Amino acid sequence: MKHVLGPENRVDDVKWNELRYLDRFKYRFSATSVAISFLESLSLVAQLQIRKIVLHEKNRAVAWPQCHAQGFIPFCQRNPKLRIERRVDLWKAILPDASGLLIDNEHPRSANARPDPCDSAQADSITSGFHNQGCIASWIMEVMSLHSLGMPPQSFRMVIDGDLTPTQSTRIFDVAKRDAAWQIACEACLSDRKIWQTPLDSWEIRLWAVYIMDGFPEALRAITNGQSPVSCNFDIGQMPDTEPLVSQGRTWTLEEWGHNWGASVPANIDTEVPSCSWLDLQRENTLPQTTLP
Repeated sequence: MKHVLGPENRVDDVKWNELRYLDRFKYRFSATSVAISFLESLSLVAQLQIRKIVLHEKNRAVAWPQCHAQGFIPFCQRNPKLRIERRVDLWKAILPDASGLLIDNEHPRSANARPDPCDSAQADSITSGFHNQGCIASWIMEVMSLHSLGMPPQSFRMVIDGDLTPTQSTRIFDVAKRDAAWQIACEACLSDRKIWQTPLDSWEIRLWAVYIMDGFPEALRAITNGQSPVSCNFDIGQMPDTEPLVSQGRTWTLEEWGHNWGASVPANIDTEVPSCSWLDLQRENTLPQTTLP
């Protein structure tokens, strides 16, 4: 089949190109899922002899990889001496979710695509992901949830690896800290009954771009203070002062909160590594094109 037939049995080359792209996508297992499978293959006696596992998540993986560490919980419960360190590549494993599909970046063609080809991480998607499909925030918050799910203290830690370009990695987290500051300020204003006599429903708040995830600002602050199971191997600085933003936001309507958040989004961020641009990183997730009849 060369084409996808439209309503008039005509060729829909755009749809066909999209299907061809998806067919070339590399569907990788996460290092974490492979390690869990390996542990399951061992006897209990062998499992209890293991003291440390270091995982290197070097590429984008399938099936919400940020959640996969939950599979270690029973092993860590049975073996309290086991220590797991998950090293996740910021640019290759986390940030691909900060933009749409490669075909959207190279050939924008629909309402869901970016208006122009882009060669950078989209600043408005760095924290929450493109179409809220998960990015920095979800990786961090999944780790923070492990303890409540039964992970023993000190058993698991995650290191966000920005070695590809440490300076730009710091800029990436500047965006995340900015987003956290906006959520802090927004929550402070919405909780002030002198401003908002009628509290908003939680589902209304969660629909805003300003609202990242419940507890995200606190989790990010813990990372900056070195008091978190999540750390970075590059400088991320300290959380910004939110008081000026709170003072301004006291007079804003809901619409103004959304508009002003969007208007203050920083510039998009590229790798600044000539041999490994943003689109080059995206292309690593696809197989070479082939000529089909």
